[in-house]
Amino acid sequence: MTQTPLRATVRLLGEHRVFAGLAAAGLLLRLLTTAAYHNAIMFYGDSWEYLIVAQHLRPDVTRPYGYSALLRLLSWTHTLVSVVVVQHLLGIVLGWLVYRFLVGRGLRRGIAALGAAPLLLDGYQIGIEQYLMSETLFETALVCALLLVVRRRLSAGAAAASGLLVAAAMVTRTIGIPVAVFCVVYLLARRVSWSRVAAFALPVVLAYAGYGLWYHHYNGGFALQGSGGRMEYGRVAPFAKCGGLHLSADESVLCNRMRSGTPAAYAWSSLSPYHRVAVRSSDAHAEKVASTFAEKVILHQPLTYARIVTLDTLHFFQPTRQTSGWDFPIHVWRLPIRPLQEAPHTTVTAIDFSGHYARPAVVSRLARLVRDYQGVVFTWGPLLALAVAASIVAVARRRPLLGADDARAGEVAPRLDIALFLSAALMLIVVPNATVLFDYRYLIPAVPLLSVAATLAVARLWPARVLSPAPDAAPVADPSPERDKSWPRPTRVGVGVTVAALLGIALIVAAPIRYDPFLHAYSDNLGRRTALGVPEGAPAMLPGPPQLHYQRFSRATVVQLTAHKFVIIPEAVAVQLTPDAWLRLGPPVKCTQTPTVVCTFRNGVLTG
Repeated sequence: MTQTPLRATVRLLGEHRVFAGLAAAGLLLRLLTTAAYHNAIMFYGDSWEYLIVAQHLRPDVTRPYGYSALLRLLSWTHTLVSVVVVQHLLGIVLGWLVYRFLVGRGLRRGIAALGAAPLLLDGYQIGIEQYLMSETLFETALVCALLLVVRRRLSAGAAAASGLLVAAAMVTRTIGIPVAVFCVVYLLARRVSWSRVAAFALPVVLAYAGYGLWYHHYNGGFALQGSGGRMEYGRVAPFAKCGGLHLSADESVLCNRMRSGTPAAYAWSSLSPYHRVAVRSSDAHAEKVASTFAEKVILHQPLTYARIVTLDTLHFFQPTRQTSGWDFPIHVWRLPIRPLQEAPHTTVTAIDFSGHYARPAVVSRLARLVRDYQGVVFTWGPLLALAVAASIVAVARRRPLLGADDARAGEVAPRLDIALFLSAALMLIVVPNATVLFDYRYLIPAVPLLSVAATLAVARLWPARVLSPAPDAAPVADPSPERDKSWPRPTRVGVGVTVAALLGIALIVAAPIRYDPFLHAYSDNLGRRTALGVPEGAPAMLPGPPQLHYQRFSRATVVQLTAHKFVIIPEAVAVQLTPDAWLRLGPPVKCTQTPTVVCTFRNGVLTG
């Protein structure tokens, strides 16, 4: 009897009911989160920089271009909501891919669903998907790359695809570079053919070399980004003791203390000693000075540095998510309940692609609901510690803890596979603490890797209780030998992927997003106490010649003078600018506040 599509779907959902339930819950939570916020949530600094960089086809000094390329691609939708929707969908799809991989390895469906649960239900995973941040894209590329590279029958196409995904992760966040090294070591340890190793390495090398040359063309120096020195300086500056160090004149400036002595303040504040060095020389010179200074401090105080990195790493495994002292505050990654936060870190954006006005809104009841959920449902720190411990034991032991088929346990969960996921996860946790600062945001991409490693470890240590019965244990995610030998199908797939990649590149290059001064003014001022506020209406034209555009905000008015120049007129003066006043004074030249607001126009001056 032939089954109808509806019956086949019901049967499929019944067979995978645990995962289906978790996926449905994850989808519902993401729908509620999207409904709670009209537009994306922006983190001051990173989010705006990604959006501004996306307006140009040139690499940024501070952040790699990968995420900005995604924004350019999605700018065809003309709404930042599309970015949020895509990121939420990626979270669900990634959970499905992890589940499919674990079931394909022969694990019971319920256990495999638990392995995918952090991606589907973790409150901070869902929260970061609502932000205009690179974590979701980086996490997707990295997890998919590792799921591909550990395939039992690794074809050259799968190896090349894995290399492309690692390359995408690298140009999204440079911490993906060590993962490429781990994968090459893994492939060599597996003793796969040299053609597979070359197929993986070629896209990585080409991406690294190509991006480095692109960066060199615009910024000088062969690199993926150029802000490593200032972040290393921010890491060591709070505990640096300069007594006994042989320092240059510029390095001695970096010894000065700040009142707000956090790593983030030392690295990014305009009051930082680093900023003083950069102002009187150049950013490139300041980067070199900061990097050299950090190396000298670490060599001078190795025990202090090791203690701080160790304590910050262990902090990720605590039962509660709390921050203090030098930590980056956790409240930044808790979903907001107001559109504009006075504490300068997050806001629901009121500016869309290319500066288009999009009134922000927060549905307070839904926002409180998802925020409360986020505060309760997250991957518990001690569970992550157990995942690390179980993975280490599984890698160290040659045989299961309880009686079972040793050969089958080794086939389902090889020690090399567990070691790859574990090493990549630990690297994502430890390296930011060693080079930047403690921030719970850096834990998010490591959680699914630890989850996969721990699930495979449990399958290796207790196979009798975790693996499905033998008839269901044959991997379903890996291709059959016949498919590997079939030439036409991989060719069609390869041609399709190539065409899709070329089409994506063409859409990125021809994206409609363009430079917009209002967006720059809005982003540059959100982090200050004199923030612009929210837009009031759409951009308009000033009365009289010259025909200049202006945008009213609740706390100031921005006037666009040229394609790349604008003047911000504070509210105290802006309220005086009637149409007659605009005609009499002419276009603005500059505004200063010391402390009285003084705005100079072509034909006069106003104070407020």
